[in-house]
Amino acid sequence: MGDDVAALPACDVEDLDVASVEPRNAALVRLGALLALDCSPASLQRVSQEVELAGVGPDEIVRCLVSLVPTLGVARTSSVAPSLALAIGFDLDSALVELHPGR
Repeated sequence: MGDDVAALPACDVEDLDVASVEPRNAALVRLGALLALDCSPASLQRVSQEVELAGVGPDEIVRCLVSLVPTLGVARTSSVAPSLALAIGFDLDSALVELHPGR
């Protein structure tokens, strides 16, 4: 199946020290996975908060989303962008008013 981890013997998997992964990196990986799966807004908000607590700012979170474009494609990335924006506290309504005043 191409799954390298599943191909490892069970004893090797048990020896993996997942606790040694930096919290920042682990949080960004979880965020990327949730974005790829188009998860629920509640899950996305929880992991976005973990990412921010790990010291990742909103600009870097957006760069994380943009870095997924080659993998997810423009359509999927565009469909999850509003959910991510809301999860990190970006006010979409205000941004749209500023973009199109008087509408």
